[in-house]
Amino acid sequence: MSQQEIKQKRVKIFDELSKIVDPEIDMSIVELELIDEVDISDSDVRVDLHLTSPFCPAIYGFKICQDIHDNLLMVDGVDDVKVNVSNHFMAEQINQQVNNSPNPKKAAGDSQGASQASEPAKGAEGSDSASLSTSTTASTSQLGSSPPPPPPPPSPSTDAPQ
Repeated sequence: MSQQEIKQKRVKIFDELSKIVDPEIDMSIVELELIDEVDISDSDVRVDLHLTSPFCPAIYGFKICQDIHDNLLMVDGVDDVKVNVSNHFMAEQINQQVNNSPNPKKAAGDSQGASQASEPAKGAEGSDSASLSTSTTASTSQLGSSPPPPPPPPSPSTDAPQ
């Protein structure tokens, strides 16, 4: 790949990154200077970033990183994207989930590789994610099975004799 092609691809990548907005602040992640490094190697891209704070709400961290992954896969000449968020209390879980999310470009070219990539990782990291999912499911089902609240006390009747 020539220097000119790399430069053009880099411009396209940063154009896509500038479209991604931090949902809590409503500003571009490029404007917020959250991107630490973008490494382009042929058709593979790696994006290193940090979030606005180590305790940024995890749902926003997942959203930002998933948007990076999905948007950059739409760039011509990009076949694989790896996202690496650091300095966040859920960085490991965010990286694992985003980087194991479906890649339609890989699925079309190598169905066996895509199915292996979508399998959950084994070991300590996988158990953390599994326990997170299980506890979320358990608390949701407990909420659904709780008894209904008691009826309100009867209001004084206006028809009663005085």
